[in-house]
Amino acid sequence: MVSACSRGANLRALAAELAAAETAALLDRGESFTVDLNGEEFRVEEKHVDITIDNKEGYTVGIENNLFVVLDISLNKELKNEGYARELVSKIQQIRKEEDFAVTDNINVYYQADEEITAAIAEFEDYIKKETLAEKIYDEEKEEMESYDINGHQTGLAVEKL
Repeated sequence: MVSACSRGANLRALAAELAAAETAALLDRGESFTVDLNGEEFRVEEKHVDITIDNKEGYTVGIENNLFVVLDISLNKELKNEGYARELVSKIQQIRKEEDFAVTDNINVYYQADEEITAAIAEFEDYIKKETLAEKIYDEEKEEMESYDINGHQTGLAVEKL
């Protein structure tokens, strides 16, 4: 039996059979099937097959019950900026909590940041204001400003209660 599978033509025929969608379902249910390899029958069982999935860079793959899901996990500029904005909201909320602000207190936010964080603030300013109850966000230094790591970018932040 093994010798039948070791020849190139037989390997191609076996590979074609294994590539069929119903074949994977059979093996997944613990069933086997028989394939004709140039006049010689070969019984294929789950133990004969090892299915591996290689992720292409920028993608991730998952499989369950013979269903494949492929996700594009590459980050574009908008997704990165949204991540920065969410991290800024988290830091501002942390500052509010440390300062014992009431949940309903309106604030102004002051920041000093590199171009990437500044661009994210500009793109998601309305979101940041809404989530933190900020009336205004100023790109200027304040005396009580502290430095925070925003996803690898050192950013000065200060919050002022109105």
